[in-house]
Amino acid sequence: MNYPYDGVAKIKREFLRKYTTPPYDRYVNGCGISSLRIMRKQFNYVFDIKDDKEMNALCLLVTLKEQAPPNLPVPSQYKGLKVFYETVGAIRTL
Repeated sequence: MNYPYDGVAKIKREFLRKYTTPPYDRYVNGCGISSLRIMRKQFNYVFDIKDDKEMNALCLLVTLKEQAPPNLPVPSQYKGLKVFYETVGAIRTL
């Protein structure tokens, strides 16, 4: 699915509302919008996609404070968008 950016921003806000509550709040740091092309280039994800248009599809990149346990259900898709996870640690400000 290819949503307009505003639609993806709304889905991102909904995702954060849902996944920054217990038990997920211990793990989820934040969420950003990216494209499959960037995910492949910057994060070396591998896709079975050959269509150039499909590689421009938007997706969600969720940053984690720590690796979520295997028994915690986290989605690989949310409302038609692919979801990717990166463990970055706790980000703190002074």
